[in-house]
Amino acid sequence: MEKLYRTEDTICALCTPPGTGALAIIRVSGSRTYSTIRRLLRQKLPPKREAAGRHFLRTLKLDDGVSVEAVLICFQSPHSFTGEDVIEISLPGNTVMVKQLLQHLVELGARPAEPGEFSFRACVYGRMDLAQAEAVNESIRATSEQMLRLSLNQLAGETSHHVQKWLDILNNLLARVEVVHDYPGDAGEVSSEEPEIWEETASREELRELGEPAESYQSLQPASIFALARLLPLAGELDTSISLHDRYGALRRGLKVVIVGPPNVGKSTLFNRLLGFERAIVAAAPGTTRDYLEESLLIGGVKLSLVDTAGLRHARHLVEMLGVERAQRLLAESDALILMEDAGHFYPDGRERLPRIAETWESAREQEIPTLVVINKADTLSDEKERSHFDLHAKSLGAALISAIEGTGVERVVGFLRELGSVGDSSVRFLLTDRQRTLVVRARQSIEQATESLRLGLPLDVVSIDLYDAQKALAQILSMESHQMVIEQVFSQFCVGK
Repeated sequence: MEKLYRTEDTICALCTPPGTGALAIIRVSGSRTYSTIRRLLRQKLPPKREAAGRHFLRTLKLDDGVSVEAVLICFQSPHSFTGEDVIEISLPGNTVMVKQLLQHLVELGARPAEPGEFSFRACVYGRMDLAQAEAVNESIRATSEQMLRLSLNQLAGETSHHVQKWLDILNNLLARVEVVHDYPGDAGEVSSEEPEIWEETASREELRELGEPAESYQSLQPASIFALARLLPLAGELDTSISLHDRYGALRRGLKVVIVGPPNVGKSTLFNRLLGFERAIVAAAPGTTRDYLEESLLIGGVKLSLVDTAGLRHARHLVEMLGVERAQRLLAESDALILMEDAGHFYPDGRERLPRIAETWESAREQEIPTLVVINKADTLSDEKERSHFDLHAKSLGAALISAIEGTGVERVVGFLRELGSVGDSSVRFLLTDRQRTLVVRARQSIEQATESLRLGLPLDVVSIDLYDAQKALAQILSMESHQMVIEQVFSQFCVGK
């Protein structure tokens, strides 16, 4: 921890993706940034105060007398990403050049930055809070347009605004408790002697509008009524934020959609069709896919992880058996299923129309896994009349009749995938990270305990113990004063250069 976050060093790192490209950007931050960079230049750089906020085309000295032209963008403390003096160097994205320049910077006294160290310094020097720093990482790793929007909102302070509002409610309540505790009335009964502090009439009206049963607060002191009128809406907001985190969890990591079904129903053909290229081997012999294949695709602005699995049947070979077992495990881990059968095993007029996949379909329903049943090989049906008959009965089941090899009907599958990514609500302004959710749950539990104590008529100075616990949990969402192991965990998830 000490080594990871030493702030007295000047640090440097590549902050664009490694590898060959048109441009690479190296960021240097720290008190010796300008003096270090000047030693690499063939031309002069204006004094720091004059250079700040400007960019300059300069020649940098590399190894063996080699030079490269680069654009230097200069920032002066505290008006930079980190709050320190910063220079960002844009140069051709040649990996050798980048490596040589970073080596030179280290030789001149800069230190290679650790993962997330630039964002860490931005928090230390007050350029952002911890929630905003997490948003830097969230925006880089966003798997959909919606998650990117939410992470950028968080970076702009949307999460911080809501958390601060929750803290203000608790701080205001605790401040009142402290005042009446330090300056009690003559009778020593704070809640009855200082009714104007507790806005009794307004608080009773607020509780009535919240739907709180009158008998739960009728006999309570004004202080307890005031506290309940503020804690119940706060608890509701915390519940909503937790629920949204859980609802968007799959969207945050990228939805996993698994294609399952008996052997030789066309799973790999559909897999290739959706990807737009031949990733899976397709053969007439059943059981060709003996392990699973996984590829990513973007549909409707949402990243999907599409998985092609081994056919579900009693395996005859060890390798095939292992593939089937993995398919069963993926089934349990999936966010959605494409459950396939072929037209030759669909019996529109039978008592059981899809006997081979009925059990899997029922299992998916019980687990509430979004599932699209796809009946493939419509191209094998004898004529248009038979195809219409099959299509009618497929629709009655909510299934899609397609020909993966011809591409007909596949738009139904694409529509299903598009709907999976539309679970989001454009009115949602922020989303908790996993760490933030843990802290909000902790605060919610403390508030629940406090409200139960209030209903029982316990005095506020006793209830305030739970309120302080809730305050402490919420403050850790924003504060760099959290436990050092927590801070290290947050920033260690970043890539170098951020």
